[in-house]
Amino acid sequence: MEKFLRMPEQFKEAFRRREWAEAKYIYDSAIVVGLFLEVPEPVREQVFGSRQHEEAIDGMFPEWMVAQVMRNAS
Repeated sequence: MEKFLRMPEQFKEAFRRREWAEAKYIYDSAIVVGLFLEVPEPVREQVFGSRQHEEAIDGMFPEWMVAQVMRNAS
């Protein structure tokens, strides 16, 4: 679980270096790892954020960064 929780910081580091493919790989891997580990919903919301509540929950993967990575990695 510790490695899973470090993935957002690794993502941000790759983002800062403009390593778009690496950042996308880390983000996509985090989704798969979270599913494989059956991470509880509160932890998933902490890591990925959520828009299912009255107020959106910001995750450890900032939405604007993820959007930029997805645009630049393709």
